[in-house]
Amino acid sequence: YLTVNAFNLYALFNGNWLPNETLFLGLPVGKLAWFLTLSALGAVVYGVIKGKGQGRYLFGAFAIYVLFFVLGPKMHERYLFPAAFVGLTALMVIADKRVLWLAVWASLTTFVNTLVTLDILTRLNSTGVPNGSFFMVVCSLANVALLIQTFRVGYDIFLRGERPGVALFNAPAPRVRPGAAG
Repeated sequence: YLTVNAFNLYALFNGNWLPNETLFLGLPVGKLAWFLTLSALGAVVYGVIKGKGQGRYLFGAFAIYVLFFVLGPKMHERYLFPAAFVGLTALMVIADKRVLWLAVWASLTTFVNTLVTLDILTRLNSTGVPNGSFFMVVCSLANVALLIQTFRVGYDIFLRGERPGVALFNAPAPRVRPGAAG
């Protein structure tokens, strides 16, 4: 199946529990999903190789978890769990508030996705979240936006070298009065 209760790009277009062999533009949707996934993976690998700065490998791993969840076929709701952990690990090295917000974002959307899936399972005794449900659409949009923002932040930090005063762990500079003996 293209996606199994994973609130990702395909869930936005009623792709939950859609067989991978279903044709779209004359090609199986599973193959189109792999094309998108591998294209995005190529961009991440390029950024990790050409980028500068500490933490790019950890951030690249975070980006890979997010892109496989959002673009990859055969996806389940639980496959985004490691992204939050890897994102927080990358935060410890990169110390950029934007990375913190990306990790929190991934954690929240994973929580909502899992909560809705387990609610459907326990309350309705069903393994499938209905296509087009409110939480599926909103959370899927949030995950697509997470992927876009992950690419933007990674590009800014590692390829452009821009860190516009968003350091997380910067200590205040000591105040020295002119003429004071220290």
